[in-house]
Amino acid sequence: MHLWTFFKVDAADDSFESTVDRMIGDLQKVRDAIDDKSEGDDGDDKPWIFCDSTFLTEMKWTATALIEGTGEQDPEGRQMRKVYEGIYEVNYLEVKKRRDAASKTERAKMPLPFVPFWCEDLKAFRYDEPGDYCSKGRGSQKTNMGATDDNLQPNTLTFCPQNWGDAARYPNMFQFPDVTEEDVSLEEYTTEAMTFLHEMFHFALEVENTPDTAYLLGEIVGSIALADGATITQEQAIKNPESWTLFALACYLGERFPDYSWASTKSKLRES
Repeated sequence: MHLWTFFKVDAADDSFESTVDRMIGDLQKVRDAIDDKSEGDDGDDKPWIFCDSTFLTEMKWTATALIEGTGEQDPEGRQMRKVYEGIYEVNYLEVKKRRDAASKTERAKMPLPFVPFWCEDLKAFRYDEPGDYCSKGRGSQKTNMGATDDNLQPNTLTFCPQNWGDAARYPNMFQFPDVTEEDVSLEEYTTEAMTFLHEMFHFALEVENTPDTAYLLGEIVGSIALADGATITQEQAIKNPESWTLFALACYLGERFPDYSWASTKSKLRES
């Protein structure tokens, strides 16, 4: 029932075994990434983890360029857009051109042209929309909780613990209270580690392959429609990191409190 609730995977489907095999393969990649002790043996360095986005300093494309590897200014005093011309073309000019050609409604859904961010720790640049990531949100509501950047080596995982609030009700699973009744939502047992697990799916399976289709429990299980008015599909759910995160929590709660099952997202006494 867990597979149906969180991924719309039905044991009666002809594709059940192949679908589950693919899901197990994805899980193994995430497990391998978490357990990895190598340093670039397969071409990827271990990711750098930051607990705020202030490790990046926003710059303008017209600023004097810094040289990656040293952090020193370009000896000829050239601007960023000249030294890193190819990156400027793809990340700024082409994005701006697409936005300028789009309607107002379309632009609202499109990213802003990327700007350079200097990372002193890495002595390298990263590129993203303007603004401090962890400070972005709606008005005073800061909504960004974490992000994975896998475009350049080393990859970076950025966490925004100052924004977690009630989304992480407990620091860790050891502090979960006992379950003594039915109909307790698994959302009452969220932890800080769930954001880490979410980002590890992005890191291990690559951001491009793991779009964040849904964050809310209702959207994930299909009781609430997505922004486009449709309910989440099986393929969307399998690629959605938060579906995996809540699936893992439901399975863990069922093992931790064996008298109950969370296959429906709420505690239910198991039939004896």
